[in-house]
Amino acid sequence: NNIPSLVEDEQCSELGEAPQSVKACDEEIEDDFMVEDESSPKYHSGPWTGCSVICGDGIKTREVTCYKKTEEGDVEILEDSECIGNKPAMEEPCTNEDPCEPADWIISDFTACDGICGLTHMSRHAICTDGEGNALPEEEEDRCD
Repeated sequence: NNIPSLVEDEQCSELGEAPQSVKACDEEIEDDFMVEDESSPKYHSGPWTGCSVICGDGIKTREVTCYKKTEEGDVEILEDSECIGNKPAMEEPCTNEDPCEPADWIISDFTACDGICGLTHMSRHAICTDGEGNALPEEEEDRCD
C-alpha cells in the first residue's frame, strides 16, 4: 500500500546492517550521501550587489567561486567543473520600488519688488510635476527632491 510504517527490525534484515543511530559525542558519523572533508572542493558565494536599476525591475549579481582548502590551510581557486553539486546562482531579479517616470520642480520667476509700494520680499511658485507636467500630490513631492 506504499504507506510508510514502523516494522520490526527482523523484517529489514535483508537490507543489511541498520545505520548507526547513537554515537559518542567525540565520534564522527560519515554522511550516507557524500563524505565532505575540509579539502573537498566547494562553492563560496559572495555578497549580492545592489539592484542594477534605481527604479523598476533589474538584476543583482554576486561572485561564486569554486575553491578548496589545501593541507597547509591555504585557499586554492579551482575551475567550476571541479566542484560537486549545482553552482549557486550568480544573478537574481530585483525590483526597486521607486517609480521610473521622472519628476521635477516647475518653478516660476520671482516676483519683482521694484515699484510696488510696501513689498519687502520676492516670491515664486514651485510645483512638483511628473514627466508629463502634471502636478503630483503633496505626499509624492519627495520624488522631486
